[in-house]
Amino acid sequence: MSSPLSRGKASTFYPRKSGKKYSAAGVAEMLGVSDNTARNDLRTLVRENLLTEISENDQKTVYRVSQDLS
Repeated sequence: MSSPLSRGKASTFYPRKSGKKYSAAGVAEMLGVSDNTARNDLRTLVRENLLTEISENDQKTVYRVSQDLS
């Protein structure tokens, strides 16, 4: 099974602005994929140092754009 990044759906999700936050659920809805698929793709972007994984209120994990990518 391929991810949205490999299927070309990433063009609809291109995080650019430094500091902008994304949730797995929000990205999943944007791309029309499951929360798990979105979360896996977001974690891939974390490993590539494009996003930073942070916890909000010690419960929800969000992903913040590491640097301005525009």
